[in-house]
Amino acid sequence: MPLDAICLRAVTNELNNVLAGCRVEKVYQPDRDEIVLQTRGGQGGPRRLLLSIAAGSPRVHFIDAARENPAAPPMFCMLLRKHVQGAKIAAVSQPAVERMLTIELDTTDEMGVPCKKHLICELMGKHSNVILCGEDNRIIDALRRVDGDLSGKRQVLPGLFYRMPPAQDKHDPFTVSGTGLAAAASQAEEGQTLDRWLLSQLLGFSPLLCRELSFRATGDAAKPIARMTDENRQQLGKVYDDFMSYVEDDRAKPFLLTKVEDGAVFDFTFLPVTQYEGLMNVTQADSFSALLAAFFEKKGKAERMQRRTGDLHKTVTNARDRVARKLAAQKKELAATHNREQYKRTGELITANLYQLEKGMNKAKVVDYYAENCPEVEITLDVRLTPQQNAQKYFKLYNKAKTAEEVLTQQIEQGTAELDYLESVLAALSEAENERDLAQLREELTQSG
Repeated sequence: MPLDAICLRAVTNELNNVLAGCRVEKVYQPDRDEIVLQTRGGQGGPRRLLLSIAAGSPRVHFIDAARENPAAPPMFCMLLRKHVQGAKIAAVSQPAVERMLTIELDTTDEMGVPCKKHLICELMGKHSNVILCGEDNRIIDALRRVDGDLSGKRQVLPGLFYRMPPAQDKHDPFTVSGTGLAAAASQAEEGQTLDRWLLSQLLGFSPLLCRELSFRATGDAAKPIARMTDENRQQLGKVYDDFMSYVEDDRAKPFLLTKVEDGAVFDFTFLPVTQYEGLMNVTQADSFSALLAAFFEKKGKAERMQRRTGDLHKTVTNARDRVARKLAAQKKELAATHNREQYKRTGELITANLYQLEKGMNKAKVVDYYAENCPEVEITLDVRLTPQQNAQKYFKLYNKAKTAEEVLTQQIEQGTAELDYLESVLAALSEAENERDLAQLREELTQSG
């Protein structure tokens, strides 16, 4: 489930209760898509707040373990340290029904004059961003700068005034009543399901939430609009009103969904989910931060290491494939040398039958003295060569094949060892847990050439 606007509302409330009044003690950027704010004061003592804009998992929540940081902090990290480090968090808020939250900061400018700054976290899939704005709402900088080449509608660049993301053509769920939603459903196009229709109508709702409302109203998570009865529509209105009361009263709770069959983490939400009917275990977490950490941390760690190992993995994979192709060709050549005795045998047969051979012959039948009963066999000759030269040609092919076997056997042995080594490196890359492991592998590969 993406962190939709309704779930983010509950996360924002939780963060505001903890962070309001805290100070930003340190700022880190452990990865290109992650910022960590270490705070002090308020409830629970020191905290680490993760701001992640990774395309597959944009989120904001507390983390327990410290992230591994690069030796040199990136430029945006240094800028945040200049403007944000030491600032007091006044509030954490969510603008309207948007997948974004704002951290309001009380700090001072270069002259020591008190001022406000805003750290805006936009959590919108591949368009996610972290943007620092001044008191005049001008952008100081962003984790991802967006110029005219990337977007013709909205640029995010230092010096520009900050503008909200383009509004979606959907309804604010806090202004829609259950009765109105039921009436609209009766007028909806029939060639779609209720959950998809809800997703197209309501701002900030995720597919999981729309399926849950459909299931609670009709008993089917993907009920076709055309098959809805009047009773279904009335129930939809009641279910929706109950749900919005649940949200407005801030009764949201963090729930983790895990598969019954193997216990694997599957999804998360802010209300007890019923649509899976026994296929999922629904357990309540201690907090939304604990919920998001449990869901994303393991997946995020694997993704971070995959990005860091990407270039190295590609280089080693190319080298492995090159060695494998070379080995296959060498083994094919080696197999061709196994019939070299036939070359020697043909040369000797030509020598034994020189008296009946002449230059210009392309084939000849000779007695095979090496076979039982000495049958006649046909041998191929080069018309350009004398019988003696034909014999020498076959002896040369024999000697060449014999030498090739010795060389190829040695090369194949070396190539096999190299292939095994590269396979072990790829296995080590998949198991690497931190930058230290990667540095050791890079050094080892450099020394080995």
